[in-house]
Amino acid sequence: MGDKVTPDTKAKIDAAIERARKALRGDDMNEIRAAQEELTKVFSEAGQAFTSSRVRARNRKPVSQPEHLLAPRPVPSRLMTWSKRTTKS
Repeated sequence: MGDKVTPDTKAKIDAAIERARKALRGDDMNEIRAAQEELTKVFSEAGQAFTSSRVRARNRKPVSQPEHLLAPRPVPSRLMTWSKRTTKS
């Protein structure tokens, strides 16, 4: 995950995880819920940022294909004979 998000986002995630761990060690249900909500929010923001960066990368100039992949492939001879048989009727 570290190489896919910004250092700022990673710091927010780490802080939210630490808060959640600390809250789970205690018995304050309000703090546990608040830590869970913060963790959910931070992970959601990170996911949205990651998704939008992938969309931007996908919308960049397409990588050119090697010429041999773009050339039409010949029809196999066994299909040619089959098509000739079906069209002669």
